[in-house]
Amino acid sequence: MGMFSCPLSDFSDRQEHRQWYPLCAADGTESSDVGHVLLAFKWVHNPKRISPVDAPVDFGAPAFEAVDSDRDRPPNELRLLLIRAHGLKVMDKNMFSKGGSSDPLVTVQLGDAKQKSTVKKKSLEPEYNEEFKFPAKNGAAVVTFQVDDYDLGSANGEPLRA
Repeated sequence: MGMFSCPLSDFSDRQEHRQWYPLCAADGTESSDVGHVLLAFKWVHNPKRISPVDAPVDFGAPAFEAVDSDRDRPPNELRLLLIRAHGLKVMDKNMFSKGGSSDPLVTVQLGDAKQKSTVKKKSLEPEYNEEFKFPAKNGAAVVTFQVDDYDLGSANGEPLRA
């Protein structure tokens, strides 16, 4: 269906960023008939991502006390909220009417880490409200989103790309 990429430098202020992103066609061109995706991004400090070796040591504190989280520590996790999409292309034509639908699936990639959304059956306006978490340590500079039409009839149940 379409894709888009976001540079992580756009979110370095640790504030929540929420906006609509236009999908680009396979050739990289933006078009209103490909669709849009609403996302929220935020860098956070997640104390569960700190290894015991990297955690600061306070010899007067209990050995396994939780590490303080929030703004006093550097961000170590990117959180993404895939909220919804609208205006997606019809990929599954209806033989009995002029309409049709799609079964959109979103793949989010940051560096070599990939995560997938659930498939929203027969929807051109899917509601996701799904959160993705990526560690900051993989060194990637761009997060990429690929929206595909999922079809079980394809090889191994993999999504078909338009």
